Amino acid sequence: MSKFKNTLKNSNLIYIHRTENIIELKFDIELDENVDDFIKGLYLIVKRRTDNVANKFQLDLETKNYKKATLLAKIDIQAFIQFIEGSRCDLYIANDAHKSLDRVSSMDIDLSDAVYYDKNSKQYIRFYTTERGNASIFIDRNEKITNIKTIELSESGLLNINGYINLDRLSINYTDDFKIYCKVKYKEYTSNINCLTLHFNKNDECTHEFNINLDLKQLNLDEYLDVINLVIGYCDGDIEKETPLYTKSKTSVTMTIKDEGRKWLAVFKSENNQGKLRVNVSDISHEIEISEVYVDVDSMTLKLNEEDTHNSSLIPKGDIDVLFRNRTLKEQYNVVSSFTGTEIVIPLNNFLKLKGIEFGIYDIYIVHNGMEYRFASRLDEIENKKEIMIFPRCLQYDVKNQAAVIEPYYTLINNLALEIRRYLEIKKVDSVDIIDGNIRIKGSMYVRNAVDKTVPNEMIGKIILKGDYGRIYELESKWSIKLKKNALVQHDFEAIIEKSQFKDITLGNILSNLSGALSECEITSYLSGIKFSININPLAIRTTMEDKFKKYKVFKTIIERIKLPLYNFINRVFPKNKKMVLFQSYYGKSYSCNPRAIYEELLESNADFKYVWVQNDIYKELPGKPIMVRPRSLAYYYYMARSNYFVNNANFPDFFEKRPGVVNLQTWHGTPLKRLGFDVSEDSLAYKENTSEELMARIRKWDMLVVPNAYTGEILSRAYKYENTVLETGYPRNDVFYKDNVDTKRQELRRKLNIPKGKKVILYAPTWRENESRNSTYNTPFNIDTFASEFGNEYVLLLRLHYFDASRVDSGNYGDLVRNVSFYDDISDLYLISDILITDYSSVMFDFANSNKPILFYTYDLDSYKNDLRGLYFDFENKAPGPVIVEEKQLFESIRKIEDIRLDYATKYKEFRETFCSLEDGGASKRVVNSVFNLKRK
Repeated sequence: MSKFKNTLKNSNLIYIHRTENIIELKFDIELDENVDDFIKGLYLIVKRRTDNVANKFQLDLETKNYKKATLLAKIDIQAFIQFIEGSRCDLYIANDAHKSLDRVSSMDIDLSDAVYYDKNSKQYIRFYTTERGNASIFIDRNEKITNIKTIELSESGLLNINGYINLDRLSINYTDDFKIYCKVKYKEYTSNINCLTLHFNKNDECTHEFNINLDLKQLNLDEYLDVINLVIGYCDGDIEKETPLYTKSKTSVTMTIKDEGRKWLAVFKSENNQGKLRVNVSDISHEIEISEVYVDVDSMTLKLNEEDTHNSSLIPKGDIDVLFRNRTLKEQYNVVSSFTGTEIVIPLNNFLKLKGIEFGIYDIYIVHNGMEYRFASRLDEIENKKEIMIFPRCLQYDVKNQAAVIEPYYTLINNLALEIRRYLEIKKVDSVDIIDGNIRIKGSMYVRNAVDKTVPNEMIGKIILKGDYGRIYELESKWSIKLKKNALVQHDFEAIIEKSQFKDITLGNILSNLSGALSECEITSYLSGIKFSININPLAIRTTMEDKFKKYKVFKTIIERIKLPLYNFINRVFPKNKKMVLFQSYYGKSYSCNPRAIYEELLESNADFKYVWVQNDIYKELPGKPIMVRPRSLAYYYYMARSNYFVNNANFPDFFEKRPGVVNLQTWHGTPLKRLGFDVSEDSLAYKENTSEELMARIRKWDMLVVPNAYTGEILSRAYKYENTVLETGYPRNDVFYKDNVDTKRQELRRKLNIPKGKKVILYAPTWRENESRNSTYNTPFNIDTFASEFGNEYVLLLRLHYFDASRVDSGNYGDLVRNVSFYDDISDLYLISDILITDYSSVMFDFANSNKPILFYTYDLDSYKNDLRGLYFDFENKAPGPVIVEEKQLFESIRKIEDIRLDYATKYKEFRETFCSLEDGGASKRVVNSVFNLKRK
């Protein structure tokens, strides 16, 4: 090692060139000795980070002198892409004689242009320089059609954008009529602008450079206030399409003042649209220019910029109304403030006591003579204020005496806004250990200290577990926290529950209640009102012997290395157990869906089988007492190798190898609304993910596919090129709607979930939105306080959210009115007890239609969602069996008039059921079991 390092002083990447199927790389190396003998044993290694797999490439000598040489490597693109398989790779120069590696530097070359598209695999090879200056590579499957390199905006309003466009991803035939142009879109208005030039790349027939030179003065900026979208349009004959402009820049790119008409321009990346470019036009004559912001214990002071008196002269001295508008809910609140002539003092001490105030972002305005004036800070020309200007926080209490912080901040376009967050909240739980009988929970949390408060390192609190049938368990806990290095608010924490607390509840019940559900926590020894939720993944609970060994890196490495060889050995040597059935639902996250219904039908039939359930929570008590194994554990690999029947509503991992005679039953998990597989347009960003060879290989392992209707069978067979048996049986999970004991079960479920007698139930089950932040509190897109005040006496609201949203929601402040049931095992139980379903584009609509109960489609982001979708299979807006709602006011009005809606949509509902629920009759589980397991029934 030392000899090699001392001999090879430097290895630098200096040149990259792509021909049709080859990428050529040139390296300069510098030695401490004569190169003649040393370079004969050198070669290039491309090394994958994930599992240390490496590929060798020959190095040919190009030039040399006494201690320096230039070497050339030729890499076959197809072989390279197959080798990388989506992993990131590093480059090394190696020498057999010394069995050593030297990392290749790339400080002397600009790799921003080293992006190569492979037309066969529809993937990009992207070279880049790491933070330490080394050369690395990765395969980018989701590269956008466009990628912006540079953006410039001059003071005269000339916008220059330089980037690359992939014509192959446009899925259009290029003829002499092919045209490409820039389009300016504002609300409903679209115009083509002749400001784009395309430079064809001789070395890459697909990826080409483009330039946009747009004089924004050509646009009537008085008509374009707010956001302008720039897209690239293209057409070939009668076919016309468009693609957004994307930028990888993390912040606003540039901004300037346009003096004429007092317009302000900003070009930036939108936070919630996957990097789409935005141009913002603001009218400064309707803004209040501020220069400084001060935050005190209970107030915020805004100092007006003395250089700009245009707006301040319009505001009378004395008391004024400052308006705060919730960015999501659009609700607004007035706070009486004082204006001295140079400063506006906004009291915040009772801000959180205002009715309807929720966590979230609030934009700030002054209303004067019927006009709204928004606060901004532009004249100092400081860019990227959002990242560099950090304001103190003000600690306040809401109407339920919960501690929260109010924090001002600048937006991407330098307007002033206010964000309300919890004072303390859990970010992640890393591990749960049982040590000396005590439970130790470790992870990280956000503690947002206010201007006059500093959280102590040691605190006393309690963890409150909510069990079935309304049982409550309060466990005292000791909390230790420590600020992470170089962090502002993120802390490491450890919470200890001592074994002396296990009086009325067993250790197993505690662990089962902790995992897969939100438990309430409270700090009692510090400030009052510090309440938060804790969400623990069952896989973080380490109680098995394997868990304990895996705490140590050396044992964890050994265990991970032997899993796959163990599986392959058992799969080839041990006989399969012909009576063993392995079940898995949603990757082991729950006991639910079609696999659960099939399993319970087998139990009811007294079939002679041995059952294995893959579950994250192995403490869960399941009927029939099956063998419980965690995903990816050693036991999991063993039973994956021995089982004869496999029942899953998703896919098994790629290592799964079917023996002859093994039956892999795919039950799927919903009726398709969004397009799947090869039905996705080739120019969609989701195309590669939906058609990857890895996914197709998993599908080829399906022997039988259960579908709820002919519509689903046709789509899945076509979209996934599935050619094996399709079982048109209806969905086993929907049998619950048609059982003879459905009323009895409904009443039992209501008691289990502690639903008060006489109250009806509304289930809110939206789809997951990829543009949602995962780092802040989740707020429903309708005001819970308003819902509570109007419907709290009549309804209980159940929130069934995606996993990422569920771990961020705060429903603890509403008692029995609002329940977070996102981690409840089987949503079918929730269907049974619900009187109304509120959803959007989620496939829950197809299952719930079996209940014949009203469905409200709250699609508040319908336009943007449709534009970013991979496509829908049918006309959702016209065929939906309930009203498609875009505003909160309309949603609440629909709840009030739910019986009228039931009558108004009776015909559409009937047509919907005839299309999607015609096979459902309560016998789907029996039909599947008879078809797959060949049971002989009496």
